[in-house]
Amino acid sequence: MARAASLARELTAAHQLTRVRDVNTGASPSPTRIRVTSKLCMTRDVGLRRTLFGGNMMAWMDEAASIFAHHYTGEELLVTLKFGEILFLHPVKEGHIVDFYVDNPRAGRTSVSFDLEGWTDESALVVKTSAVFVAVDREGRPKPIERFGSREAE
Repeated sequence: MARAASLARELTAAHQLTRVRDVNTGASPSPTRIRVTSKLCMTRDVGLRRTLFGGNMMAWMDEAASIFAHHYTGEELLVTLKFGEILFLHPVKEGHIVDFYVDNPRAGRTSVSFDLEGWTDESALVVKTSAVFVAVDREGRPKPIERFGSREAE
């Protein structure tokens, strides 16, 4: 657990955190969150109302979550096990940039779980969920995450 906490501190220090409040709810992002990646909403990503398709947002979230899981665990092979309830809180419009942040990473024996949020450059919390990724061997079977040693599963 100490190694995971140390890695989380390193990742946090490596990314500049912005202090914003959700324009709709006044909610503030967690000060411990880690910025993972950003996506630009382009013409090809939107529908008739010029807002991002939900399926595209889900693909972006899976990509952001995968990036974090790989960096956090150091594992080469990880698969998405599940996402929790996905809350689409605010529309993303063409031209908006969505920044993805992770918070509350939790390491298990073969898995890592964490919370994931997307914020626009307009300071709006647009999506939130939780994710679980599992380390697998070349045959696709779950395997212990080496960086975390022989910890028991959560």
